[in-house]
Amino acid sequence: MDLDGNWEYGFGFYNRGNYPEYGAYAHHFPAVENQHVYFPLHPFQFGTVHIHPDNGKAIPMFSHDDLYSVLKIRDVYTANTFLNNNNLNGDALFVSVLVVIQNDIKHTYAIKIDDISKLRSLEALKANEEDWIDFGNEMSEAYAGDDGDGTNGSAYEYQVALLKFIEDNDLGVSLYEMNQTNPGPNVAETWDKLTLSNTTVIKTPCN
Repeated sequence: MDLDGNWEYGFGFYNRGNYPEYGAYAHHFPAVENQHVYFPLHPFQFGTVHIHPDNGKAIPMFSHDDLYSVLKIRDVYTANTFLNNNNLNGDALFVSVLVVIQNDIKHTYAIKIDDISKLRSLEALKANEEDWIDFGNEMSEAYAGDDGDGTNGSAYEYQVALLKFIEDNDLGVSLYEMNQTNPGPNVAETWDKLTLSNTTVIKTPCN
């Protein structure tokens, strides 16, 4: 994914397993409004991947809208009886992946659901426009810290800020980071689950 530019773009993860010619695949979505990607809600969509461009304006970490999208994707997918009955992974299936550049280094993160009842707390905030804006501003301020505008921090600073924000708001989601080795056709990908101990980020391999 090319992160140079002013526009987001991304892909929806689709599972159309009731059609043998499909299965799981990624469907491209360009930015359409205000330079952001808005993923339509489809009953066969189980996740998304998108970028925040490296343009000095977009905060290179998950937004409150990204967190909310995981909840809505989950709800629409599980409302489909066929797909829900054939989902052996429960809420662990649903994911939001983000590719960003932090301090000149590309990082790939994922958000997954731990406790759907806690994540539902976002619904009340989303229902009130002013509350939702305030919640987004609170998240942006967490990334900015005591200095700066939130666009020039290190990966570690963003990780700590997001993990603390998730913990303080009891959002019921977990943060993961992808590692790549052997670049090229033999690339290998592994994931670490990131957790916070005081102000220390703990990385636990999960595959």
